[in-house]
Amino acid sequence: MKRLGFPGVQLIQLHNPIERERNIEAGRVGIEDVLGRGGIADALDRVREAGFTQFIGFTALGDVDVLHELVASGRFDTLQTYHNILNPSATRAMPAGWSSEDYRELALRATEAGMGTLNIRVLAAGAVGGHTARAGGSAMSPGSEPDRDVERAALVDAAFEGEPGTPVQRAIRFALAQPGLSGVLVGTAGAAEVDEALVAAALPPLSAEAMGRLEGLYERDFAG
Repeated sequence: MKRLGFPGVQLIQLHNPIERERNIEAGRVGIEDVLGRGGIADALDRVREAGFTQFIGFTALGDVDVLHELVASGRFDTLQTYHNILNPSATRAMPAGWSSEDYRELALRATEAGMGTLNIRVLAAGAVGGHTARAGGSAMSPGSEPDRDVERAALVDAAFEGEPGTPVQRAIRFALAQPGLSGVLVGTAGAAEVDEALVAAALPPLSAEAMGRLEGLYERDFAG
């Protein structure tokens, strides 16, 4: 923080995926590494007590059961959760047969626990909006491989035909409407993306008809 020229920051988050057991080679920490005596949560508490931050949180990637345990622990103020129009399972129950990672309403459980909730990957790393450069790459969230997300995004575009706004704006509007999210993180590469996000925030909610067609895609797990 000294390098940044600030005495402290408002929020520090643990960003490693969290599993039942530690996997150093994969950059994954175990739940005991986080909640155990002298672990990461204790260390972050000391950082806060020293006045370097006001809040501490974690990024909700890894073992979903473990992520729910972390929320229930009461040790954290915030979480970042994987959530977008292609996988909204952090804020709603998903139909039987859902093949992507099911976060089992994790953001809702965090909200009930008094935590702030932020989404990550609102545009599915570019799949929403027609960007295909990352196709063939690895998935941040299981079941959301880039190639599959590009195909799903095309089906969402077709379901939203006639709906105002661009695909990116619709995805942002979708996230903004979710009661389990305190804020929506929109990655930007330039001023044009900032402008598009601002327009999205000013647009009306997605129509009931469009949401009904989207629900049909979820029920079919995006099958044709």
